[in-house]
Amino acid sequence: MLIKKDRLEKKREQLKQEPGFRKNLYREKVFQHVKEALKQEISEEIPEFDDQPTLFPESMEGYVKEALKKIKAELKGTQQQLDLIQDEIDDARANIKQSENDIEKINALLNLQESTSESLAPEELEKIKNHMDQYRYSTCIADIVYSECEAFNVRYESLKIPKIMDVRDARVQNIKREQTKRKIAQFENRRTDLEEQKASFTLILPDLEKKRDTLYNDETEKKTLIKNLQEDWQDFVRWNNIIAERSPYPELTSTIENIFHLESDILSQENKLSDLLKKHNLNRELLSDIFSHCVKTVLAKDSYDGAFELNQKEISFQITHGPAMSGEAVETLSVLLADISCLIFNAVSKTSVLPGFLIHDSPREADLGLRIYLNFIRFLEKLHTIYGGEERCPFQYIITTTTAPPAELRDTNRVKLRLNAAAEDGLLLKKDIFLEPEPSEIFGN
Repeated sequence: MLIKKDRLEKKREQLKQEPGFRKNLYREKVFQHVKEALKQEISEEIPEFDDQPTLFPESMEGYVKEALKKIKAELKGTQQQLDLIQDEIDDARANIKQSENDIEKINALLNLQESTSESLAPEELEKIKNHMDQYRYSTCIADIVYSECEAFNVRYESLKIPKIMDVRDARVQNIKREQTKRKIAQFENRRTDLEEQKASFTLILPDLEKKRDTLYNDETEKKTLIKNLQEDWQDFVRWNNIIAERSPYPELTSTIENIFHLESDILSQENKLSDLLKKHNLNRELLSDIFSHCVKTVLAKDSYDGAFELNQKEISFQITHGPAMSGEAVETLSVLLADISCLIFNAVSKTSVLPGFLIHDSPREADLGLRIYLNFIRFLEKLHTIYGGEERCPFQYIITTTTAPPAELRDTNRVKLRLNAAAEDGLLLKKDIFLEPEPSEIFGN
């Protein structure tokens, strides 16, 4: 939690500095956009808003409005020019397409070569006539149907299988041929004009497209400049209001709230830890007092005492007589009384969850000395009585020993079982559990 708190506090300090940094950043960007739009130098000492009293007649806000007005007007002019150029491009492409269509129709008409009955065989005349029949009801230039075109009809008539003509008919036929030649010449001149017209429009089309692309790029730049100026000005106003505390700053507010809640949690944890330490100290003092009382009772001298220590998660019980005592008897007694002290502590403490059951196996008179051994047994009997006897004592204690207890404690109420290690029936469980069992004892007969 402390590490998380340190991180949040660093973030809080960064967030506190951010509004000033952001304001200056967007202020600089706005000035760059305005200078680019107005094409003039502007003093950065001018006030930021129109409503601020100042000696300057201008303001940053006023320049922004002026720049936006100018850019939008230029954008409108650019878009109008772009529309005009696009119209010219569309007209040029339409003229080129129309010229190509008209040229194709003229070529189709001219490809029907003038043929006469005198120059071609009847089967050739019939083939050409069938070809002209395919165009007879189609349109040519100016949407005139071929069947209504004089030149077409003259040619068509000339393709009929020739008959024997008299002089008069021949003269009439020659006149028609001359008229057809003049019409063909007119169509060829018209085709030349159309090709020149197509070439003219084809020549100017790349320049028009280049102008259009230039205007389109100019339009895109102006739109981008308007967008950037508006967004940067809005960001400048936002951070300025945050500094002036006219607008909320959710990031900082949220971080401060998180720090507050975290500090509350830390304080709560510290209080819980303090309570635990207090309880720990009380429990340690209680266990130390219990052990001390046990030592003084068994050794029957106030000059002896018991010391209990808990260092680095290690528990130490020692019998002291001035300095700490040593020796096999003292160490054995320390172990026995430490176990008994824990049993008593478990009985009087509400937070202890040790089992209320203890077995000591064979502490002998030779390990303790007869006087200390007898005093230890009498102390256990005294505890049994203090806690209400057999029906009310909150724990059960069993001790096995090769030395008989004091004479007054050898009745059946206290000595529950006599054991004999020499015979299997004399063992506690009536069996040596260290021996490997027979298969029949495991699986049955």
